[in-house]
Amino acid sequence: MLYVVATMSGLCFGNIYPSTNLEYFIDCFIMVAGSSTYANFFADFSIATQVNNRKVIQNENMLHHARKFAAIKNLGEEVLIKIRYFYTTLRLSFDEFSQKHEILKELPVSLQGEVSLLFNSFLIQNVAFFQLAEPAFIVQMSRSFEPYLCISGESVVRVDEIAGRMYFIHTGYVEILASDNRTTIAY
Repeated sequence: MLYVVATMSGLCFGNIYPSTNLEYFIDCFIMVAGSSTYANFFADFSIATQVNNRKVIQNENMLHHARKFAAIKNLGEEVLIKIRYFYTTLRLSFDEFSQKHEILKELPVSLQGEVSLLFNSFLIQNVAFFQLAEPAFIVQMSRSFEPYLCISGESVVRVDEIAGRMYFIHTGYVEILASDNRTTIAY
C-alpha cells in the first residue's frame, strides 16, 4: 500500500522509509492528506477561473448578438460603438459592483444595515446630504441603495416628470439640459 501511495504522490522514495506498521499508516495518511489538499486547491482554482471565464464568454456572446441585431436593423456606426463600449467596458465592471448589492438581499435584516453601511461608506462620507442626517436614517437609506447603470446620452429624469427615485453618482457625471435638450445648464 505504501508504495502505491508513494508512487501516486511522488513521495517517500530515498534512504528514509517507514519500518513499523504505525509508521506505514502515518506515512500513507500524510501522503493522501497532502495529495487531497493539492487536489482541493487546484479544483477551487479551476472553478474560480471557470466562473470568471463564463462571465466573459457570456458577455462576448451578448456582444456578438447585439452586433448582429444592429447590422440587421442598420443602426449605424455610432450605435455600434456604444454597444461595443457597453459590453467591453461597462457591463463587466457593473456586474462586479452590483454583486455586492445582491449579497445584501440574502442577509438577515439585522446584518443588512451593518453590511450596507460598509458597502456604501464612500458614498455616505462624500455626499453632503448625509452629513447632518440621523444615523438611523443613514442606515435605512443605505439598505435601499440599488446600483443603476446609465450610458452616455441616456435620460434619467425629464422635466415635469414625478421622480420615484433619488440618484447618487458613483462614477462619471450627469449633464443637466434645458427643456430644448441642447443647452447645458450644469454638470
